[in-house]
Formats: sequence, C-alpha cells, structure tokens
Amino acid sequence: MKKISLTNGPVLILMLYLLLFFLLGIDGLPITHLPITFSFIVIVSLLVFLYMYFLNIQTSQLLVLFPFILFNFLYVVRFTGEPLKILYQIFYVVLLYILMNIEWKKKQLKLVSVLVIPMIFFCLYLAINYQNEYILVTNIPFYNGNPNPNTVGAYGFLLSYFPAIYLTHRSRKIKIMGYSFFTLITVCILWFSSARALLVAFMVTFGVIVIWNFIIKNRTIYNLFFAIILVICFSFIVIYPNLDSILPNFNSWDSLMIRFTGKRLLSGRNTLWKFALQLISEKPFWGHGSGAKLSDYFSSQLEAHNLYINIAFQVGIIGILTFVVGLWMLWNQFWENYKSPRVKISAGYFVGIIIYQMFEITILQSGFERGVLPWIIFGMGLSFSKINEPDNDKYTL
Repeated sequence: MKKISLTNGPVLILMLYLLLFFLLGIDGLPITHLPITFSFIVIVSLLVFLYMYFLNIQTSQLLVLFPFILFNFLYVVRFTGEPLKILYQIFYVVLLYILMNIEWKKKQLKLVSVLVIPMIFFCLYLAINYQNEYILVTNIPFYNGNPNPNTVGAYGFLLSYFPAIYLTHRSRKIKIMGYSFFTLITVCILWFSSARALLVAFMVTFGVIVIWNFIIKNRTIYNLFFAIILVICFSFIVIYPNLDSILPNFNSWDSLMIRFTGKRLLSGRNTLWKFALQLISEKPFWGHGSGAKLSDYFSSQLEAHNLYINIAFQVGIIGILTFVVGLWMLWNQFWENYKSPRVKISAGYFVGIIIYQMFEITILQSGFERGVLPWIIFGMGLSFSKINEPDNDKYTL
C-alpha cells in the first residue's frame, strides 16, 4: 500500500494542534475552540487532497471506512440538530483516512514522544492537586484553568500511547524501564483524578498487551476475543442499572467503593440509563434523531455518558450496528501485521478506548478537542498494521 512519508515539519504542525487541543480540553486557553478546530480541519483536508492527487485511492481502504461513512450518512438523514457534532464525526473519518496512509519513522515517533511527555507530567500535576473537587490552579504562569478531573485523567491515559509506541524501538532494558515508568505515571494520574472508568480502561489496555500472544494464536481466537469485548460493552448497559438488585451484598460492595474511591458504586447513571433504554424501545430502529438529547425528555441536564446508549438513542439499532461493524473492520486491520509491537500496543489502546466508551461519549460527541485524540490513535494504529512499501512507492510531504 502506498503511503505518505512525512518530514518533521508536518509532524510538528500536528503536535502543535495536539498541544492546542490539550490546552483547550483542560481549560487552559481563554478562547473558543472553533478557530483552532476549523484550521485543523482545513489542513487535514488539504493533506487528503494531496494524497488523492499524487497517489491512487485503495478500494480496500474505502471498504474499511465504509461503515463509518454509512454511520455518518444516517446522522445526516436523521438530522434534528447539532450540525457541528455531525461535521466533526465526518471529519474523524477523514482524519482516520489520512493517518492510516502515513508512514511513521522512528525519529518522528521520538519527536512526538518528546513533545507529549510534558503534557503527561502536567496531567500528573493537575491530578495530584485534585482534592475531590474542581480546583483553580493559580501558581502556573498564563494558566487559570478549572479542569474537570475526568478530562485530565482521559488525557493522561490517551497521551501515554505515544511514548509507549516510541519505546518499541529501544533496547530491552530501556523498554522495561520506560514501560514501568510510564505505567506508574499513568496509574497515578488516573488514581489521583478519581477516574474509575479510565482506570478500568487502562487495566484492559494493559491486559490486552500482556496476553496479545494468546489473542493472536489463531484467527478464531482473535475474532472471538473482540466479540467478547463487544458483548461485555452491551451487556453492561443492561446489568449496571440493575446492579443493586443483581449483586449480592450490594450495600457492602457500595461501602467498599466509597471507602477506596470516594464514590458510590451507582453514580446516578443507572437512573439515566433505565430511562434512556425506555426511550430507545419507543423508536428502536431509527432513533429519536441525530440532535436528540436525554435532557429533552428528562428533568435533568445530565446525559447518559455511554456512547452505545447515545448512538442507539439518536439513530437507533441501525446506527449502532453500522458503528459496531466499523469497529470490527478496524480490529480486523490489526491482524494484517499482528506480530508488530506497535500494532500490539495500538490494539490494546483500541480495546481500552472502546471499554471507556461504556462510561463516556469521548470519541464522537464530547467536544472536538477531546474527541480527536482517540481517532489519531486509531489512525496511527492502522498505519502500523500495514507492511511498509519501498521508498520509491511513497510520496514525501
């Protein structure tokens, strides 16, 4: 497959935008995200145009992306509001397309890692200062942010992907030291920010990486594993709201959860989820429309905080099926180069992010500055899953 070979300049531009989105996400810039977001969309769209001009489009790539294209088509057809969110969802597919066609060299992965590490340590600083309520950080020049601890935790988890990818090129000794160090840092960020869902997602990511050799033992086990992950995601939607009646000694478990995390086992989502499932049953196939919100039907400004419920609520079973098929297509791409350490790490984060969506809607509708990072991870993972071609079969940008 033909790829784009980037010089350091475009990589630096990408990282500049990643920094800007990071600062926007943690409330570190006193401006709206729209100018930064739309300029980023223009630049990436230009890259797509250049790629289509100089290199041929691969039919196999369009087949991989087709479920997501159809998914966004459903959102357009079922339009009832929120046009910017639909635009962002469409752009995520465009971004995925261009990133899967970029060849990432060792020196560029090193550059990305070096630029990301300060962001990770800043997340650690914010998480340590978090004392079970939002804080105002006043002793950092040019920063008067009031960060949501869950957002801080999410960035800590997602940004840890980049140094993990770079370390795959280092010696065994440095790998062990590096992975141990960044695992510890990430766990600290998630623990201090009280991000329970992210802690679970990171544990799943770590687990996938550890048992990767078993997962890739054969294609049947590989597909069965991902099917189990999807079953867990959808079963949890039904089990969690009824946990108080299903789990033996629920009150004891609830007390333990409060003792160790400061939060109840049922955070209030159970009520929202039950109501959302009831609304989904009223319009199961096509949903209530792309702009529908639970707050329009429920006396609360809170949302479900579950991507799969949100999709089914807005575009029905048809929408959730197309989205799941899209995830399955991405997972199947990792098989093409499953022996690569970079693919192993990318697949681990891919599964971890999917698990995290049981508690959030990050990758689609929680704001572009937060949603773009998972798609960058997906795109880079797809790039690593392709066997590199000779240099004369690439376009250098």
